[in-house]
Amino acid sequence: PKTAGEHVRRTPPFGTSEDVFEGGAHVYKARCANCHGSPKRDAAFGRQMIPAAAQLWRHDRNTVTAADPGDVYVKIAKGVPGSGMPAYAHTLSDTEIWQVTLLLKNADKELPDPVINILETK
Repeated sequence: PKTAGEHVRRTPPFGTSEDVFEGGAHVYKARCANCHGSPKRDAAFGRQMIPAAAQLWRHDRNTVTAADPGDVYVKIAKGVPGSGMPAYAHTLSDTEIWQVTLLLKNADKELPDPVINILETK
């Protein structure tokens, strides 16, 4: 039997594409950017949290790009106990969570301009 916190490692049900990144960018901007920032902007609110929310777009501090996609998915879906990271499994679809996961897994790479534009538009 599984213990609490254990999960089955999952793999994305689709690959990366500009459409996947754009979908993830829309969700990220609406649900994540206030705490985790954007490629060109830190989030003051996220820095005030205890513990501070990670800036997910800084290549030198970004651990999400090295993490297993299934682990990133679970953090988004179930949240992170002991932090301000809420669970999104009840408010986002499986597809939306995977789109954000794949976007963040590629945060250390050059993203298409339309994706950056979504993330940076106020």
